[in-house]
Amino acid sequence: MPRLPLNVPAGLAGKRNMMDASGQKEIFRRGVELLARDKLSEAHGCFEAILRVNPNNVATLNNIGNASIRMGNHAQAVRFLENALSLSANNAETMVLLGSAYKENGSPDKAIEVLRKAIRLRPGNAAAHMNLALAYRDQGNGAQAVDELEKALQLDPESPVILCDLGQIHVELGQMDEAVRRFNEALRIDPGNVTALYGLSLAQKSSPQPGLLDLVRQRRTRDDTADKDRAVLLHAEGRILDVQGDHGEAMDSYVEAKRAAGGNFNINRTVAYYDALIKTFTPGFFGEQGKIGIDSERPVFIVGMPRSGTTLVEQICASHPDVFGAGELVHVSAIANKLGLKPSTYTQFLHNVTTMKSKTAKELGKEYLGLAASNAAQETRILDKMPHNFEKLGLIATLLPEARIIHCERGALDTCVSIFMNALHEKHGYSSDLETLGLYYTQYHRLMEHWKSALPLRMLSVRYEDLIGDLEAGSRKMIDFLGLEWDDACLNFHETERTVRTLSRWQVRQPVYTSSVGRWKRYESRLGPLVAALGDLAEGD
Repeated sequence: MPRLPLNVPAGLAGKRNMMDASGQKEIFRRGVELLARDKLSEAHGCFEAILRVNPNNVATLNNIGNASIRMGNHAQAVRFLENALSLSANNAETMVLLGSAYKENGSPDKAIEVLRKAIRLRPGNAAAHMNLALAYRDQGNGAQAVDELEKALQLDPESPVILCDLGQIHVELGQMDEAVRRFNEALRIDPGNVTALYGLSLAQKSSPQPGLLDLVRQRRTRDDTADKDRAVLLHAEGRILDVQGDHGEAMDSYVEAKRAAGGNFNINRTVAYYDALIKTFTPGFFGEQGKIGIDSERPVFIVGMPRSGTTLVEQICASHPDVFGAGELVHVSAIANKLGLKPSTYTQFLHNVTTMKSKTAKELGKEYLGLAASNAAQETRILDKMPHNFEKLGLIATLLPEARIIHCERGALDTCVSIFMNALHEKHGYSSDLETLGLYYTQYHRLMEHWKSALPLRMLSVRYEDLIGDLEAGSRKMIDFLGLEWDDACLNFHETERTVRTLSRWQVRQPVYTSSVGRWKRYESRLGPLVAALGDLAEGD
């Protein structure tokens, strides 16, 4: 019997002639079955095994691409699916999957191109319209996204997924009444739909739904509710209780939500990584290296912890006619990964950055700017609002030495409590409990203090509390920092027609309010572990 390829599920290992035609068919069937059951790693292993002996199998490439998307390996998915499309140029199924991979990999323009072609080839493909809508959303084109989702709904009128996507985009557009209508339609079709229930909780303050808390709790306590869904529902429960004024009980729900979500964040790795960044990127390093990247003043990076005012700052600045708000771009992270940055190690990344030649720095700088500006017109400045780029400011200074940095700051307790109360992506594993969150915040603060003294980049610190205390003065200061003439449109940021996808999407649709300052005091009795972890940083609040 031939040697089995790696990752073939154990249940298939005793079969004879696994890699002949019938064996491949059996492994493929098993892979599809595992994929349908969300056993993504096992499914990926099945498809990988087939590709080792049959690398040009389009159906297998499509499926492993799909598995890679769902596992979050978007760059890998792009490679598999581009290969599939090169083998079958008019395969609409491949195009739909590739469009999704492009979108998730930070290339909505490529996604739109390939999805439009898929629709021309197969006009009745609801999935293509759905993915196209989400790509338009990533470009900030909410109206076009709604139009594509309406087309998808015409093709599949009983789809709770499409209805929930519509609801979410209406939230991002500030159209809460329409969002509520779509979420309720989804619940009519699927009474226990978790996305719809959570969506309605987001609208609870502006559009109260009587009985919503009971519906959320009924769904949460069902025996068939998965842990990840339970976590989302507990966040919804906390939000509803918060709006009702039951702040202590709300915080208890958030704590339980984090437990349900699980997590195993390694704070020691963060400490070691930041130690290495501080040791590596010194004023002396930048002095010796000089400016080796590209000479462009277009890029502006808005950084800071989530919930520190980054969205508000972006909306104010992006309302200026000479500024393009590109949203939270993944391109810096993609370049860092290309240079060797991995979750398990950073040594190769640091070596590659610190030994980089001018030619490479300029190439990578041009690569970043080309991607960031792909949807811009001729705007003078392009905003990249990926908060956690604060970890990569050493790389940014190397590739883009003329870039500007806006650092958003907010009281430590208010920032951490706001983070904790939201259902963040799993990449924010540091928010899994109050103590770890506080420890992570102290490391963020330590690193930013280093950057302020070490970086040659122009940096403006914007304190959230100061900005909302005097909006015009703070806004004028930011526009002046960008090197632009003042425009009164910056004070009407809440009237924007752009989609706002961050957690602040509803707040930034409203005129500035100050009720969020000192909000942590509502939950003070539950915050002991957070206060202890923050140490002196909590005292200023």
